[in-house]
Amino acid sequence: MIVDSERYFGNGYAHHEVWPRPDYLLPTEALWAGLEEVPGFGGVDLDFDRNPRIPTNVSQIETLYPRLLKFMGFPVNVPVHSVLSDEAEIAGSVGKHLHIADAMNSMITQGAYGAHAVPHLGNSGKKRSKDADHVVEATRGLVRTYAADEEELFSLYVKAWERYLALLGGELVFDPVPLFGGYGLYDPRVEARIVSGGELREYGIRLARAWSRVVAEGGYGFLEFRKDNSTDREILVMLNLDCGLQIRVRLDSISYALYPDVGVATQSYDLKTGYQDPNTNLAAEIQFRQAQVMQLAAETMTLHHYADPDDKKKRSAKNIFTIDHREIHYMGVSSTGYRFFDKTTGDMSFVPFAEEEAERRGFDEWFTWYGTALYLLGNSLRYVT
Repeated sequence: MIVDSERYFGNGYAHHEVWPRPDYLLPTEALWAGLEEVPGFGGVDLDFDRNPRIPTNVSQIETLYPRLLKFMGFPVNVPVHSVLSDEAEIAGSVGKHLHIADAMNSMITQGAYGAHAVPHLGNSGKKRSKDADHVVEATRGLVRTYAADEEELFSLYVKAWERYLALLGGELVFDPVPLFGGYGLYDPRVEARIVSGGELREYGIRLARAWSRVVAEGGYGFLEFRKDNSTDREILVMLNLDCGLQIRVRLDSISYALYPDVGVATQSYDLKTGYQDPNTNLAAEIQFRQAQVMQLAAETMTLHHYADPDDKKKRSAKNIFTIDHREIHYMGVSSTGYRFFDKTTGDMSFVPFAEEEAERRGFDEWFTWYGTALYLLGNSLRYVT
């Protein structure tokens, strides 16, 4: 099959206000044909035992998918992530701390303060992470009233944020001189500089204001911003897939509600504190595929974890599921998407993701190809540049 390379791989892809859909998806027929033409793999029997599965995660689609395409002869520039700038390291650190601020705001909103927040903070079992311990300590005793207005909520969010920064400050050695900046190595001194500076504190306060405004106005239809919501944060989902992959998906949040007429409805929105518009159709497709994997994980959690809220054993499980991705089409997931927070302006926007039936069927076919290609070519991809 002939692929319109100029249309697909050319620059100039424009970001839109709605979810950025690629103008053109590589047909799965072309992908399978490309796999068949790889020397040594032509005519392979696809009905083979795919155990053990290949471990991967959602972020790796950004590098593995282009490498697969390049290996099969498509005109792709393989992204290089081996060298990090100081700016990238700082942005990653700021994003991490704002995610924790976001989780604290969520816990306070639903009344899960202090130790009451523990059941809603990830699925790490008996051993909590240090981040979860920080959320517990920072929100301890911060109880909102049922009729809390914007200013009351804002005050509680800011107090939790200030406590969190104080906890961090007691753990870090402050030194303003970066040691490994620009060489892709984590530098704890950069972290100390970020926490001790005033910008991170201001970003968290802006996030608190955005949260208090949305909650006070009723949540705009988003469950996590309602006072009567139930939300779990930082959920790690492990999907053992029939296509030969074991893919790890970390969801920032899942909010859930039980309605008598429709059953369980869930919403899952990932927070983005930095965003880069896709400048090629390939970049847009990668974002689109990542969102589809998020949707699959949220659907799996809804069906196997939240559909029976009285099943305590199921709700305390490790969220490891063996599934056929082609059979998980659970309509109880009301929406997934991204929530964008602009650190400089304090604006927060919601971008829902929704699939048409044809797009979902296309994803089912693409994911089967992706798993097969990684299973067959995984060890060869390290040499693709």
